[in-house]
Amino acid sequence: MTDNIDYTWETSLTKVIPNHIRVRGYDINELMQKLNFPGALYLLWTGKVPDEPTEKLISAIMVSSMDHGASPPSVNAARIVASTGGPHNAAIAAGVLALNKYHGAAVEDCMQMLIDFRELKKETGKENKEVAREILARLKAKGARAWGVGHRIHTADPRRETLFRLARQCDITGEYIDAIEAIAAVVEEKVGKPMPVNIDGCVAASLCEIGFPKSMANALFIISRTAGIAIQAREEMDTQKPMRKIHPAGYVYVGPDDRTLERP
Repeated sequence: MTDNIDYTWETSLTKVIPNHIRVRGYDINELMQKLNFPGALYLLWTGKVPDEPTEKLISAIMVSSMDHGASPPSVNAARIVASTGGPHNAAIAAGVLALNKYHGAAVEDCMQMLIDFRELKKETGKENKEVAREILARLKAKGARAWGVGHRIHTADPRRETLFRLARQCDITGEYIDAIEAIAAVVEEKVGKPMPVNIDGCVAASLCEIGFPKSMANALFIISRTAGIAIQAREEMDTQKPMRKIHPAGYVYVGPDDRTLERP
């Protein structure tokens, strides 16, 4: 019996034919020579070739997010699986699966909060702090938190200044950066302790500024953090005894002393 079902479907991402690969229409060899990985990722995900400042910002976001030590839950999950004798890919997968809205994947929620902030400011014409108070009241009424502010370790996130400086080198208005800083300031007033713009807030504001698709924001963080999860799991396999009890705060850093990158 002849199968008359049409299995044809469409994709606009990558064209692969014998001896040729094109991503968003561009030859892969040209991309290999003209874009770095973050720039090529931006092209693949958005369909647009990034200018140099945007490519540099995406690169900085990915570097800023790649690792945050041995204590985060995602690393703990990866190390536990590695300690059981699981293969490297299983340990990495365990770490990635631990990335959720309360740990490492709050960027999309934070972007939506900043989008709502911008819309409310346009509607009301109020000052930033007044808008921030209204946004926080809305979140509280829904039982939600203020995304992108506060940190369990840092009283001032060390990545903030560099990310925002690079973002301001792009063609942006700065309104989303102002929004997250206003929200952080109001939260700090309410709780009476430092509530810095954290990495989720920095990344969310920067991505909003350049019009990056919100639906892919958490994926950008996850891909970036996978670099750290992968090496944390590998270190567990190579240097620790199997089936050990792993306390997330029990590690002692024994890596290189502080040093400066000597590179042009």
